[in-house]
Parts: sequence; C-alpha cells; structure tokens
Amino acid sequence: MNKVFREVFDDDTIVVTDITTTDDIDDGDSFEHINLIVAV
Repeated sequence: MNKVFREVFDDDTIVVTDITTTDDIDDGDSFEHINLIVAV
C-alpha cells in the first residue's frame, strides 16, 4: 500500500499505517485523493 501512496503523492517518505488519515499526507489535495482512489 505504501508504494501506491508514494507514487500518487510523489513522496518516498510516506508511511501508511492503520491510523493514517488524510491530514497526515502533506500536499494532499482533492485531486490527488481522486488519483489515489483510481490507483488503488
């Protein structure tokens, strides 16, 4: 799952856990969230 987030948000430092929320992702706007949904 981390790989998908890292690719969509172009950030190799993202670490997704069970408690990660949208507030934890820097530079995450609504367009990027749509891209994430499509990627998953």
